[in-house]
Amino acid sequence: MRKYILFAFVWACVLSACSEKGIMEYSDNTLYVYFAADATKDSTTYSFKAYPSGEIHVKIPMKCDGVWEREDREYTVSADKNFTTLPSDLYVLPEKCVFPAGQLQDTIEIVLLDGEVLKEKMCRLMLKVDETEFVKEGEVEFSRAIFLVSSKLIRPDWWTVWDGGYGGAVNYFRFFSV
Repeated sequence: MRKYILFAFVWACVLSACSEKGIMEYSDNTLYVYFAADATKDSTTYSFKAYPSGEIHVKIPMKCDGVWEREDREYTVSADKNFTTLPSDLYVLPEKCVFPAGQLQDTIEIVLLDGEVLKEKMCRLMLKVDETEFVKEGEVEFSRAIFLVSSKLIRPDWWTVWDGGYGGAVNYFRFFSV
């Protein structure tokens, strides 16, 4: 009897352990390109108060997976229209990007421009890699890059997350009077 119970338990474990996952497959002709920063954890915030020239040149590190490339591979990035609130005339994206042969990391550059709408509210630019026959998006967590842009000074979230161990919110009067 014990043998049958053990057999049934092992058989149940085998059946429940088998599941299909969407594991990324690599082929000889496909390059998986993705952003180096995890967009699910953080976004990058820019304020034109710190850049009075009206232009911000942003260098974005890119990575790739797949079979080692022997020749340069072209790809493009575009704004994800579903999540981008920044008007298209306030950013300049590269027409084409080239991932050099033999490299696993590269950098692209975008330009953010100042505009009247940024004086009123913060806007979001979400970038994605455009898929082609030979270039696909990489890992899901790294498939987007998020930039928040404004002309106002914005307090970073991390200022209020950690109080420095001084007992609650920072009292600037107490801090400077010491």
